[in-house]
Amino acid sequence: MKSPVDDVIKTMEKPFIVGFSCYMWNIDYNLSLAKAIKAEWPDCVIALGGPQVPNDFEILEEYDFVDILMHGEGEVTFYELLKALAEDKKLKNVHNISYRDNGTLTRTEPLRLRRWKTSRAPIQRAYSTASSTIPPIKTFNLIPFLKRPADALTTPAFIVAGQE
Repeated sequence: MKSPVDDVIKTMEKPFIVGFSCYMWNIDYNLSLAKAIKAEWPDCVIALGGPQVPNDFEILEEYDFVDILMHGEGEVTFYELLKALAEDKKLKNVHNISYRDNGTLTRTEPLRLRRWKTSRAPIQRAYSTASSTIPPIKTFNLIPFLKRPADALTTPAFIVAGQE
C-alpha cells in the first residue's frame, strides 16, 4: 500500500532534488508525488529514471513539473547529476539525461557502463561527494523505509537531497 501523497509531503523538509525510480506499477503514483513536490517547492529538481522512462522527450513534453529524465543505467548518471548540481556545473556534461535548456529539450551523450573501477558503487560516491557540499541525502522507500542509499538502486524508491 502506498502512502497518500499529502502524507509523504508532510514528512519532507525543503528538498533540493528528488529522484524517482519509475516502474510500471509506480509511475502514476510517482508522477502525482512529483507534481505535489514541485507545487510545494518550485525550486526542487525533479528527476525521473527507471525502466518506465522512455528514450525520448515524451515525459518532459507532457509533464512540466519534471526537470530531468535519466535514461538507461542510472547509477553513474545519478552520481554525475548530484555532483553537477552540487558544484553548479552544466547539465550538458551529465551522461544519459534529457532536460530543458532555456526551453529547448536537450539530450546528453550516452554512457555505456563497464566494470566499476572502485570498490564503492557510484551511488555511494554520490552520497559521499554530495554530503560534503549539501546536507546529507535521505533515502525513502514508501514500503518500508530504506536502510542505506544503495538500496534505492534496486527498489522503487526516491532519493531526496535536502537543502537547509
